[in-house]
Amino acid sequence: MIDKKDKILNKLVKKDYDNLLEELLATKDYEENVKSLLLNMSYKLETAYKDYEKVKKNVLPKDEYMKKIFLIIQKECEHIDFFKSDEEDETKGKKYWINKKNNQIKCFPVERILLFSLSKIEKKDNIVKYENPVIKKSLTQMLNNGNSINTCEPIRDFNGFSWNIVASEIENLIYNLVYQDLIILINNSFFEKWINNNKFVINYLEKFENDLEEKYGEALRKDIMKKLIKISMLQLIALDENFKNEAKNEKEKIEKEYSKFENSSKYLAELGNKKKSLGRKIKKIDQIINDKELLDQEYERRNEKLPLEKKIFSKRVLRNIMQEERTKKIKELEEYSHLMNPQVFLKRQENLKKYIEYFNVLDIDKENNQKTLLKIAIDLQKDVLEAFKCKIDKAQEKQEIVNLIYEFRYFNLIPISADKKVNQVDGLKEYLENIQKALILKAIKKKVMIEISNIEQINVEVLKNLFTSTIISLETVTIKVFKEKDIWKVCFFDEEIAENTINIEELIDKKDLKIRPKKNIKVFL
Repeated sequence: MIDKKDKILNKLVKKDYDNLLEELLATKDYEENVKSLLLNMSYKLETAYKDYEKVKKNVLPKDEYMKKIFLIIQKECEHIDFFKSDEEDETKGKKYWINKKNNQIKCFPVERILLFSLSKIEKKDNIVKYENPVIKKSLTQMLNNGNSINTCEPIRDFNGFSWNIVASEIENLIYNLVYQDLIILINNSFFEKWINNNKFVINYLEKFENDLEEKYGEALRKDIMKKLIKISMLQLIALDENFKNEAKNEKEKIEKEYSKFENSSKYLAELGNKKKSLGRKIKKIDQIINDKELLDQEYERRNEKLPLEKKIFSKRVLRNIMQEERTKKIKELEEYSHLMNPQVFLKRQENLKKYIEYFNVLDIDKENNQKTLLKIAIDLQKDVLEAFKCKIDKAQEKQEIVNLIYEFRYFNLIPISADKKVNQVDGLKEYLENIQKALILKAIKKKVMIEISNIEQINVEVLKNLFTSTIISLETVTIKVFKEKDIWKVCFFDEEIAENTINIEELIDKKDLKIRPKKNIKVFL
């Protein structure tokens, strides 16, 4: 039999989100102010989502997105409460509080914060398959937090009329930056499947690396993974003092193990001696189990040392105990044999060397950690731009190129710090300019955008302004080229409204223009 709540969610195809949410909330024991804010949140999401889809392109379809939010309310949230004004001191600067065990949320009564809390409560603690527990934890945190921040974007940056990015409202700028990088490198749906995966059968990290290599090559895949791991550890250290201690302890453990590998002959000799010792112990257990007299002696010997409540009450029980001990030692013996396998030995040595490089990025000094974190994050953007170049080179269809224009415009405007967006970072200027040029020239060649002039540089200098524009639909943009006081200018219009005017710095003649002056011309063909 289908649950009443499931019936409600099955109606999502009707797209009457407010009524569906009201039906769902009727099954919940929430306060009226909570229900009211959830309804406001749903209305704002529905109003903003069309513009969000247009600007970002690589997003969930609206029905899937709304269903995702409704499912969280249905299955993960038994209690939702709001902080009261007199509780502000008790929050210790936190905007929300989550208890996953009791399916409980408490937050400030703001739609954006409520939506972020809803996204956080559904996250699982174990979504990354990785050998090293510290790296596994930091990657999980980065993916989960990035996804939750991304989930809030429609209501945070869009209001149904405009697109406005406020860096201070993004819960964590580095997590957001990296998550947007990942979406650009692969796609949004891949990470939604990964993060919301319940069965944990597919190794999504391995699949992610394979996809990276297939799309962009082995060298770029290795470089991206190295930076993602370092960023994830540095960011979590900045947020969690306990993790900092975990990372330091793991670093010491890795260095200690790696030191053994540096003297491989000595280490292999140690493993060989341990194998011989285990072999002798297994042989002795076999002798005792198969010899009644020896078993009697072992029974007496063990019981002499044990207190009454822990004594072994029969030789049959002792035989079972010794069989378990034998099985355990056999496993240890197999593990040592495995480690001594030349291929395994070299692979382990290689992994430890890689881990040392990752963990060497850690610094006790918090200020240095933040500088290192930002530097690696900026370097990661260079890799993303290299991947962009691959995508541009491969793009042939008009819609592919249009999507890349939107995607690159979005990338330019991602906040990288409190006061800078990606396109404002000095260290990225040359890389961004190369992509701008490649994308504009490809768009002109494929008849996606107009050719303003027969001078290539003028086309680039004018059209690159689209990549910093917050006009929702670039297809509605028109330009007008005109001369004023002997200076050629270009004015950009969003429909009939003038947005900005730029000077064409390079000297040109009217004959250099490929469009009519003083006439509004659509940029997209």
